[in-house]
Amino acid sequence: MINGRVYDSLIRGVGVMGKIVNDKAGIIWWLKAPNHLQSVWFEARRTFLYGVNLADKSLLDIFKEGVFVCTYRMCIYNVNCA
Repeated sequence: MINGRVYDSLIRGVGVMGKIVNDKAGIIWWLKAPNHLQSVWFEARRTFLYGVNLADKSLLDIFKEGVFVCTYRMCIYNVNCA
């Protein structure tokens, strides 16, 4: 995100849960092209899973590092989608 906005090229895609930094923040490695990853910082308060806001949830309980996720506008709509 730059200035609170996701780049247009990062609207929809498949990523890998790279690192869960703490219970409220993490990094997704977004697969932009073969052998090209874009790291995206995300926070629970601005992240949704199946339409449910994760602000009051612990990311450590929901996600595991290395799991593929499908995203659309930083809403995670599928886990293990690869």
